[in-house]
Amino acid sequence: LDPFSGGEAQSEADLRARLLRVIPEGQAGGVPVTELPLDPFLEPAGKRQILARLLRNLKAIYREADKPQRLLDVLNRMLIVAPEAHGSLRERGMLYQRLECYRAALKDLQAYAALEPEASDIDDVRALMIELSARCARLN
Repeated sequence: LDPFSGGEAQSEADLRARLLRVIPEGQAGGVPVTELPLDPFLEPAGKRQILARLLRNLKAIYREADKPQRLLDVLNRMLIVAPEAHGSLRERGMLYQRLECYRAALKDLQAYAALEPEASDIDDVRALMIELSARCARLN
């Protein structure tokens, strides 16, 4: 039953179509999305999962509305709820840079680089870390 459409029953085909919208083909560990077992996706969401989703929605709203301080508050909370989400650490570092909080930006990006040394954006992050290090040195 889909609580967002008045409790309407969903067929297996409906559920698979939804999965295809949120899991790009080839991103399911080599298993075609059409062959993934549905049971794990139908488990009730826990409190942490619900909170994480709420925070992701707020993050999108504040990013779209260009409210950096609110976005920072949300990213801080996201890192409490899901510290393993290293992308949030990177995103907060980039936001700190935008807010001209260079030391905080450098700290977050260094942590991200240490946790995700094989990330696809690691070269860009390292280049930014060099720039931020120089800015921090000039502030002394």
